[in-house]
Amino acid sequence: MTPENIKVEREHRVETGVVQFNDDWPGVFIRGDDCRGYAMAIKAMLEGRTDRLTLSELEGLGRLLDSSCVGVDIRLWKDGNDKPT
Repeated sequence: MTPENIKVEREHRVETGVVQFNDDWPGVFIRGDDCRGYAMAIKAMLEGRTDRLTLSELEGLGRLLDSSCVGVDIRLWKDGNDKPT
């Protein structure tokens, strides 16, 4: 997959998290240095290896993806302490 190069005039780098371009829907941006941990956790899960670190990384990814949901009523995690419903 070829990355889309979008020129943004900012004084600091964009961190992993929810981003929104103008009036478009919010989405999730994951920095390349954060992708490795998520990819390793997904691979471990698919191979049946789910230790605490893997589960923690996957929960973090789930929360990150869920954080871009527009309607609070459709979010899986209602706040930072809830488990998925």
